Amino acid sequence: MGSIALNAAVLVAIAESLASAQSIPPLLQRALQRLPGLNVLGAPVEPADLDALKEANYWPPWSQLDLDGDGRMDVVAVVVQGTGPTQTYGVVAIHAKEP
Repeated sequence: MGSIALNAAVLVAIAESLASAQSIPPLLQRALQRLPGLNVLGAPVEPADLDALKEANYWPPWSQLDLDGDGRMDVVAVVVQGTGPTQTYGVVAIHAKEP
């Protein structure tokens, strides 16, 4: 997988729709098992930073919504690949229903 281009506006839009903190949705967990090397964006190191994200409804780094109008909840998540200076960021959308 190459570099993941990420538009700041996409991150803001997703972050604005995030619900309160909860465990990773099963649909997202199953998708990540099939996408080796991708992980959900981790929490900031500083607790105050995490608290600020939660207060602004920017945490957790996923949102559950019906993207395709089929009545089933899909998942959109901020993901990372790699570590350190080579780490890249992206967004994945997982549909609950297969085409």
